[in-house]
Amino acid sequence: MKKVLASRSFAFVASLAAAVAVLNPGGVFGAEHKHGPPHGGTPVLVGGHKFHLELVRDGAAGGMQAFVLDDHLEKYVAVRETNFTLRATFAGRTESVEFKRAANAADKKLPAMSSLFEARADWIKAATNFNGLIPSITLNGRTFKDIKFPFPKGTQHAH
Repeated sequence: MKKVLASRSFAFVASLAAAVAVLNPGGVFGAEHKHGPPHGGTPVLVGGHKFHLELVRDGAAGGMQAFVLDDHLEKYVAVRETNFTLRATFAGRTESVEFKRAANAADKKLPAMSSLFEARADWIKAATNFNGLIPSITLNGRTFKDIKFPFPKGTQHAH
C-alpha cells in the first residue's frame, strides 16, 4: 500500500511540475529576470553598469525620444542635465541632432529634472539603421564620452 501511495504521489508531483513548466515557461510564476527596453526601443549602455538610454524612433514624425534608465533598464532615472548630441552615420553621410530635456506636457515648462529627452530632424524619417555616436553626455554630474552603438540593435550589458 505504501509503494502504491508513493508511486501515486510521485506521479502527481511530476504532473504538477510539467503543468507549471508548460503554463509558465519563463520562470517560477513570472519571476523571470528580463533586461529589455520598456518602450521596445534601442538600448544604449552608458558608463558600464551605470545607465542606459533607450532611444525610441518615430520615423513618421522625424522624432526620437531618449529615456534615461538604470543599469537594468527597469527604472527611470531623472537627471538635471538639459541636452546631448547624437551623431548618426548612414548612407555615406553623417547627421547630428540635439536632444533636449522634454517639457511637461501639461504646462510646457521645463522640469528641474527629467528622464526624458526629445529630438527632431528630417533625417530621422529615413534613418532606420545607422552607427550612432554620442560624443559626450553628462548624467547626474558624471560625464561619459564616445558612446558608440549600432541602431536599432543597440548595446547593453549581459549577465
